[in-house]
Amino acid sequence: MNTRIFTLLVAFLATLSGAVWGQETTTAFSGGSGTDADPYQISTEEDLKTLATSVNDEKNDYKGKYFILTQSITLNENEEWTPIGGNPLYGGTAFKGIFDGKGYTISGLCIKEATFTGDGLFGWIGNSTTESFSETAGIVKNLTVEGEVEMTISTLAITGGICGYNYGTIQNCVSDISFDITYTQTVTVGGICGTNGGIIQNCVNKGDISLACQADAGYPACMVGGICGVSVGTIEKCYNEGDISGNNQNTDIGGICGSLQETLDEPPHINNCYNVGTLTLNSETGGDIAGICVVQGPENDSSKECFITNCHNYGAINSNASSIGGIFCGSEDVFYIKVNVENCYYINTITPDGTGEDVEGVEPKSAEDFANGGVLALLQKDNPGVWKQGDEYPIFLGKEEEETTIYQVTFNYNYEGSPEAITKNVAEGKSVTVPELTREGYTFTNWSTDEAGENMADISGTITPIASITYYAQWQAEQTEDPDDDNDNTGDDIHHPQRSIKYYNIYVDTICPGLEVETSKDVVQEGHQVSAYLTIQAECDTTGMRFEYKRGLFGYWQDLKELEGVQPGEYIIKNIYTDIYIRALDATLPEEEPTGLDDLEGIRAYAKEGSIYVYTPNREEVMIISMSSAILKREEQIGWQSYDVNRGIYIVRVGEKVFKLKN
Repeated sequence: MNTRIFTLLVAFLATLSGAVWGQETTTAFSGGSGTDADPYQISTEEDLKTLATSVNDEKNDYKGKYFILTQSITLNENEEWTPIGGNPLYGGTAFKGIFDGKGYTISGLCIKEATFTGDGLFGWIGNSTTESFSETAGIVKNLTVEGEVEMTISTLAITGGICGYNYGTIQNCVSDISFDITYTQTVTVGGICGTNGGIIQNCVNKGDISLACQADAGYPACMVGGICGVSVGTIEKCYNEGDISGNNQNTDIGGICGSLQETLDEPPHINNCYNVGTLTLNSETGGDIAGICVVQGPENDSSKECFITNCHNYGAINSNASSIGGIFCGSEDVFYIKVNVENCYYINTITPDGTGEDVEGVEPKSAEDFANGGVLALLQKDNPGVWKQGDEYPIFLGKEEEETTIYQVTFNYNYEGSPEAITKNVAEGKSVTVPELTREGYTFTNWSTDEAGENMADISGTITPIASITYYAQWQAEQTEDPDDDNDNTGDDIHHPQRSIKYYNIYVDTICPGLEVETSKDVVQEGHQVSAYLTIQAECDTTGMRFEYKRGLFGYWQDLKELEGVQPGEYIIKNIYTDIYIRALDATLPEEEPTGLDDLEGIRAYAKEGSIYVYTPNREEVMIISMSSAILKREEQIGWQSYDVNRGIYIVRVGEKVFKLKN
């Protein structure tokens, strides 16, 4: 799309001089004096309207003044909101104060008329374009806005949820505003802000954005993004989950930014951002659409550049636009800016056929790579403290959260001249698909954790690793001719019987409280192996613990702890040619006081030191039942009676009364 109209407009506005008032205010809010220690308190809708009037009509920019939101506020949803501040190049006053939402929400925001000077909760944040950027002039942070913007626009409109123009800093903000805009003139829309010339950090857009160009309007420029419509500044650690749609061939749609441009002294940056919203551009010809941003630069000026790093796009792109990018793209007539892109990934169900295809620094990845930690591992590399694994794709770390542990699982073909081993990065708790390998003249038989095949793994389908590990493929040469054939063409019809393969059962025998044992399989092919996994409760004393196995029912118990495997808590029994029995004994839990319910209609029951004690005032039937529903004791009694049992948890039924006791 040709955006010279917008670029020339920015250049024209920058040549104008704006009024900078900054005068002291006598306006009363709900409290405070405007200092860092005693900020102005915004507690009601009237306080917000007072602030807007003070900035817009009284020309107070509140530079160096502090505001806090003391509670969530609901605006009159049917009343048109007048933005706080406006474009100083058109007679408006920029808001240059520090507004801290303290995590509260302003809901009911309603905008139906474009003001030309910037639309949103704020109109303009930060210094004007004739002033240098200041990190302390114009800050809005820790705020959520909710509502709707429903406009028919016939003039230039710069619109966003937090603000129209940002030339200050927006931090930790959430926009949950739905946009439904019909336009006939150039429009710039973003979930957070329309145009960004400052810094946007740690922000989220949740609202859907829908733009429709009127059929008789020609092809006015439209730039729309989940975070901002146009950016000449910095966007970092932001994401969009709202769906975005447009219908004009002169439209730019980006999951994060509709149009990334360089018109300031510093090149624009997008770093550590992602999009999961669905992007749609219904245009038969023309238009640009990309998972992160559309990139544009001044015509015939290749000295300009921008940076896109450590981003991913999981959102679907529905379009037959002329330029489509999984991460970024740009039309040929305006794509004169140098794009520095690094470590960015998009889901491979998107097929980019525009500038976003086959660009160094951008790679397509499968849904499995997004879900199991493969993409996460790439984003984390040389970029710590930002990402963790979500259910379907990488998301941002929260405060005090630790990075997701990544395991490397390698599948080695294991023969001379073989293809390169397949290595998968897998997040802790996630699964990876075991590849199906082929080799000419050989049949794949199994996986092993060593090259020689002495430690068979018997893995298939998907596995969930608990440590980094390498598996080696095992092969058997295919028999191309009968070894009994002496080449005299006799015996061709002879059937050579094959020995049947035997399988053996794996039994987990007695396991004492405080220990848990699981096995990698219940049935094992002869000659193969099984892994036993021992889990020990933190409070369990294992000083005298026995962890043992035996081969066959009449075999001798042997120490299983000596057969430690590769993964923590794993023990491997190899070369199996009999049934295998496993047990874990003699671990102890801390001694507890007797447990039970006393005097339930005269019936008493408790457990202590390996016995269960039951008292019945009348003759009653008593049953001791294990947690596996096995009846261990069943008899009638009157008075006190003790029952010897192993340590564990039991159900004691006395007539119709039921106790649950831990011994």
